[in-house]
Amino acid sequence: MRKLFISMLMLVASTSLFAQERPFSVEAGWLHSNVSAEGSLKLDGAYAGLNYAFDISDEKGFYFTPGLLLEYQKSTTYRNKSKDYSYYYDEFALNIPLMIGYKVNLGSDTDTRFFVNAGPLFYFGFVGDLNYKTLSSGNKVRVNLYKMDEYLVGSKMGRIDIQIGANTGVDFGGWLKVLVGCDYGLVNRMRVDGTNARTFRFYVGGGFCF
Repeated sequence: MRKLFISMLMLVASTSLFAQERPFSVEAGWLHSNVSAEGSLKLDGAYAGLNYAFDISDEKGFYFTPGLLLEYQKSTTYRNKSKDYSYYYDEFALNIPLMIGYKVNLGSDTDTRFFVNAGPLFYFGFVGDLNYKTLSSGNKVRVNLYKMDEYLVGSKMGRIDIQIGANTGVDFGGWLKVLVGCDYGLVNRMRVDGTNARTFRFYVGGGFCF
C-alpha cells in the first residue's frame, strides 16, 4: 500500500510538472487591418497557426515565442461613383512573429497567468487580388496586385511587410489562453510614387496549449 501511495504521488507530481510545460499552442482568431494611404483600405478576416514558447532566463517568467500564422482577409465591396462596377480586395498571407514574452501568476494559489508579448513580425503575401464585377454584364475579373498590370499601372501592392507588434492576455491553467493584440507595419505596402501606405492590425484570439 505504501509503495502504491508513493507511486501515485510521483505520478501526480510528474503530471503537475508536465502541466506547467506545454510550449506549443494552436491559435486562431478574428483579424482587422487598415492599410492607410490617400484613402483607407479596411480588411476583415481570420488567422490560425502554431506558436512555440521556451524560457530564456533562469528565473521563470521571460520566454521567447516564435510562430507561423496563416491569414485570410477581405475588404468590403465598393462601388465606383458611376455605379457601373463593384470591386473588393482579398489577401492570403503568412505571418511569422518573433516575440519576447513575460508571464506572471495571478495569485499564489492559481495556475491562471497574465502574459504580455512584444516584438517583430515578418509578413509575406501569397495572394493579393483586386476583384472586379461589371454590374451591367456580370463579368468578373481578378487582378493580382502583386504584379504590375498595364491597365493598373501604379497600383502594385507589396508582398512583404515588417511589423512591430504586441499582445496581452490570460493563460488558464496552461491549457487555454485568450489574447488581444495589435501590429504596425514599417514598410510602405503600396508601390506608388509619393504614396506611403502603412498597415495597422488589430486582432482577438484564443489558443489551446499542448
